[in-house]
Amino acid sequence: MIKTSQVIDLNRIDWTDDLFRMSFFPDLTLLEQSILREDIINPPWVQLTRSKKYRIVCGYRRLSALLKIDRNRATVFVVSKDIPDRCLFEAALNENASIRQFNPVEKAHILNLLFKRFKIPETEIRNSFLPLLFSGDKKGLGKSFEAILDFPSFVQKGFAAELLSADIIPLLTKLDHEEQEFITELIAGLRLGKNRQKMLATLLDDWIEIQKKPLKVLWNQDEFKAIQEIEQLTPSQKTERLLGWLHSQRYPEYSRIQEKFDRWLRSLKLPGSMKIEHSPWFESERYACRFEFSNSKEFEKALRKLEQMRDQKKIDSLEKLIESE
Repeated sequence: MIKTSQVIDLNRIDWTDDLFRMSFFPDLTLLEQSILREDIINPPWVQLTRSKKYRIVCGYRRLSALLKIDRNRATVFVVSKDIPDRCLFEAALNENASIRQFNPVEKAHILNLLFKRFKIPETEIRNSFLPLLFSGDKKGLGKSFEAILDFPSFVQKGFAAELLSADIIPLLTKLDHEEQEFITELIAGLRLGKNRQKMLATLLDDWIEIQKKPLKVLWNQDEFKAIQEIEQLTPSQKTERLLGWLHSQRYPEYSRIQEKFDRWLRSLKLPGSMKIEHSPWFESERYACRFEFSNSKEFEKALRKLEQMRDQKKIDSLEKLIESE
């Protein structure tokens, strides 16, 4: 690629021409400090346009940092005018990918350009470009990430800061902007990790499909508000209560039986070494009793507890409890 080194005035940059932009919501603090100490080691790339302005090809973060520390000139590489846009875009993409990781908003913007601006076939994008952006299973990631660009700025910032995971994207696409921002605040406030976000998204998505109501109906319920307002609870404790409550809203019959079963278990006052478990989702009438022991005394103690349960007809009460449902 033909490029020459020059010093240019920053006021000659056309900041509205963002075809090659790959930086969104960056934190420039460390970069500014680095420039103040050592200046820019790797010059940005620009291209002179017909309007005699320069458009940025590679180096939005570096040039933006220069502006923030009140610099008005920069050493840049000026690339040839006759290089096709796609070639420049791919060169900028590889340059960026070699020195940093892209945040989710940047990935969405890059994919949007590949699909819509450069009209690159999906097969080529999957084989040639997704490995630069994602690790692991890449099936379906492209179209999913594009949806981020339709979210309000507040939500996009949540993705850029990696507070939100990709698992929440399908749910957010079904919500209005107010609901999207509410979910973003909820996840940030509870400090939910990837797995918890996935559980939350699944429960809320199912609730919307079943109830056919907007999500704001759910969060306006007194039970939801009560969980959020208990100041003594840690974010982790609030998360457990919230997910438990949402689970009861999603599976009301199962939750009702589970609550009765839990009350029955508490009435037994089992030692910590003994457990009684029901089948998954109470799908069968069989139960499992497990106990641990390290000597004959502990073994005899467990047997006496079982005999006590028999004599007090606790198993009979369990059968009646389940049959009543």
